Amino acid sequence: MDDLRDRYARLVATFGADERTAADLDQLAADADALAATAEPTWLRVQARALGEAARAAAGADPDLEAIVDAPPPPVDATAVARLEELLPAGGSLAERLAAHDSAIRLPTDALRPAAERLLDLLRRRAAEDLGLPAEHPLELHLVERAGATWRARLEATPTPRLLLNASVGWTVDRLADAITSLAYPGEHLARMMRPPAADWRPSPQTTVDDGLAAVGREILLADHELAHELERIGRDAGMRWDGSTIIAVRRALDEVTPAYAAVAFGEERGSSQLVSLGEDPRSAEAMIKAWRDPLARASALSRAAGPPLVRSWLVVTGQTIGLQRLLGERLVPTMLRAEIADVAS
Repeated sequence: MDDLRDRYARLVATFGADERTAADLDQLAADADALAATAEPTWLRVQARALGEAARAAAGADPDLEAIVDAPPPPVDATAVARLEELLPAGGSLAERLAAHDSAIRLPTDALRPAAERLLDLLRRRAAEDLGLPAEHPLELHLVERAGATWRARLEATPTPRLLLNASVGWTVDRLADAITSLAYPGEHLARMMRPPAADWRPSPQTTVDDGLAAVGREILLADHELAHELERIGRDAGMRWDGSTIIAVRRALDEVTPAYAAVAFGEERGSSQLVSLGEDPRSAEAMIKAWRDPLARASALSRAAGPPLVRSWLVVTGQTIGLQRLLGERLVPTMLRAEIADVAS
């Protein structure tokens, strides 16, 4: 098994190389397929098979997005937009009303750091209390100015892990909470701590599971009413009056629209009408696929949309007898949980 993992790590390094030719990618795909055939039915085989498909897509072949992230597109909920409309302030189009909501919960620039520190400390403490982690584990918070950059937040795996927040973009308090929970606790940083170091690439089946774990894990660590209370306290400290329950309800309603992006990534019309109502280009399917020239970017949309529903489905079936806390405490996530998710996805 160690030899297989070493081979897989070398393939991942090749896939992430700055300079690759189509011939390099074709060879990588063949090597990944050979590794998948050698590996027993394990998570490593799922990853290797997906890596081979991703290499073929990067070389210009028609992408099999489902194979790359090991997940089918989730169903589009035709009633999702109506639920969102009920929560937003009245007046104007849905896109304008959503913009008004965002404007009302935007964090002042000088409030970004204290708000981020408060949420980070809270979730770090809850992770230690609820999951039995050491109370002190390194994760530094850094605010950086990256004007013109499109990214909001990144996790850097330096000797001391760092969570970077781009202070040059506008931050709403719900986007800040999402960034910290998805990248720090109970997200990517926590997942890296809970499993042995392993080669990783994105998007992949690993991404699908990690996104789902972060979404469900936030509910485990912090109930909606607790998070609403914290958001309101952050608002008061910044001189703002917010309704935390409404903020969370709108974010959940937006999450329910996410499968529309996955549908558009597949070139299907079923998600287009929802995205148009949210302010996307009227030819959103065509326009977004053209913008997502990289098939791996399109696969990322599917991974984000499919992650939480898959994990929630798994927890509904098994959570009563096993429980997420026990899974994390016994370090079974890298083996049993991912094997179960692979079965659900297939």
